[in-house]
Amino acid sequence: PHWGASKKVSQLISTARWWGSVLLDLHGCRLSALPHQQEAWEGLQQLQDLHLHENTITSLPAELPMCLPNLTRLVLDHNHLE
Repeated sequence: PHWGASKKVSQLISTARWWGSVLLDLHGCRLSALPHQQEAWEGLQQLQDLHLHENTITSLPAELPMCLPNLTRLVLDHNHLE
């Protein structure tokens, strides 16, 4: 699944999947969007903290709560949300 981002972001996501991380920090990674496909979020259901601050994200996928059922903290400061 394509996150439309750098190799660094792909590596961070792969590492989070591999270790079953509860925290994924993608702040300042130049993300302009998040994937809408549920497959992009597979293996990340354990996430509790998702840090997306300091990007250029304009909207969030409606599917996000279903894809990340354990998410308790979502940090979105300094984005371009409408």
